[in-house]
Amino acid sequence: MATKEFPLIPRSVDPVNTKYRRIRTQIPVPESIPILESIGDTRGVAWVFNNIGSIHFLKAEWDRAAAFYEKSLA
Repeated sequence: MATKEFPLIPRSVDPVNTKYRRIRTQIPVPESIPILESIGDTRGVAWVFNNIGSIHFLKAEWDRAAAFYEKSLA
């Protein structure tokens, strides 16, 4: 279980550009979570949190990755 809570306030990050991912937006995309929550798409919200966790994992930010992976399971 992660010991630190991370805010969902969008922040700029270095671009991620791997064989399988290209990310150039703020993390999380400012509009995505409120839109998904407003329509009751809990699966979509979980998917967003999981993807944010993957981004932090790729950047070796283990605590942040774990925190977002846990949010995706809630």
